[in-house]
Amino acid sequence: MKIHIETETQIPSMEPIVGNVYPRMGGRSRQAGEMMIIFAISDPAKQKERFQYRGRMACVMVIDPDGNIVGADSYGMSYFDGKCPIAFVEGLEDIDLTMRTI
Repeated sequence: MKIHIETETQIPSMEPIVGNVYPRMGGRSRQAGEMMIIFAISDPAKQKERFQYRGRMACVMVIDPDGNIVGADSYGMSYFDGKCPIAFVEGLEDIDLTMRTI
């Protein structure tokens, strides 16, 4: 899997939503030009009670400037307060995968 990067200008939603892209801000990731894409936002109401976080969480995949996936992480939604997305990935909210037992 690879993310293809286009340079056409579009204005992403300022509210954290699936598809928003943000620059990585820490140390080596920042120097390498890595970005994080929100690919899922958890719904605490659908989580089992023992694992319930008291707020929504954003699951992100980390990509390098060439679009290669190099990592993944999760953040509380408050992490994105005041952060401006730099791009938007279309179609992530429509992905429907199937997992089969082996």
